[in-house]
Amino acid sequence: MESAGRLLQCQRSADGHRRLKSEHYAEGVSFCINQIDMPANTGTYIDSPFHRYADGVDLAELPDSDFRGTGQKEESDMAIVEFFYDYSSPWTYLAFTKIDGICQKYKAELKWRPFLVGGVFNTVNPSVYEFREKGVPAKLNYIAKDISDWSRYYGLEIKMPPSVFPVNSVKALRGALVALEHPGKFLSYSYRVFETYWGEDQDISQDNVLQKIVAEVGLDADEFFDKINRQDYKDQIRANTDDVIRRGGFGTPTIYVNGDLMFFGNDRLVLVEEELKRNA
Repeated sequence: MESAGRLLQCQRSADGHRRLKSEHYAEGVSFCINQIDMPANTGTYIDSPFHRYADGVDLAELPDSDFRGTGQKEESDMAIVEFFYDYSSPWTYLAFTKIDGICQKYKAELKWRPFLVGGVFNTVNPSVYEFREKGVPAKLNYIAKDISDWSRYYGLEIKMPPSVFPVNSVKALRGALVALEHPGKFLSYSYRVFETYWGEDQDISQDNVLQKIVAEVGLDADEFFDKINRQDYKDQIRANTDDVIRRGGFGTPTIYVNGDLMFFGNDRLVLVEEELKRNA
């Protein structure tokens, strides 16, 4: 499936009209925007991974196969997966590279929820800071091995520890909200943020580092830096942070399936997949 597009699913109604269900696809997620009735001979434009028809085409002339739907679940039947994440976690980088494919496999709607994990630690999980100060050497050695094993398994490069740790990721997180407004940009933006920090050991709190990422993925720099400094974007990150705390989260990545079933960490993706399989 292409990363973005608009699909008009057509069905014949009893009155001879063609019912068009408009679904917009962005980053593998299906959003049902509207449903309208159109006369059988009304021209339209169908832009999707499956069909490309020009304006003015007679819908009556389209092959019957185009009016049988695409096999997509109805929106009300789709599982909903919320992925709460912060770029400052290597485990989240690992999970990020897999969650979209899992959701596409089981036709689940994926909602990206950037949040500030430091706010969660301050509120409900201060033990993270205690461990950083007085970590158990044997456990720290094993964590380093574990990250190395997982990154090799996923085919990623993760340099541990990065030169700047912990990193202030708040600007990059607000930037994710900007990228989400532009179909086809979010995955490439987020991948480059993760890769720049964890693979290339660059400080993603710095504007010049973010500016390079923005240029690489084709976002408008003026819009990006204007919006990440606006109060409404700051408020959205805070709201996501408060939401994950309210729902029992304590770190990143935190994943919810259908609202209240929580999974934490990259190694729980297999359980997320199992849950989606049961819902499929």
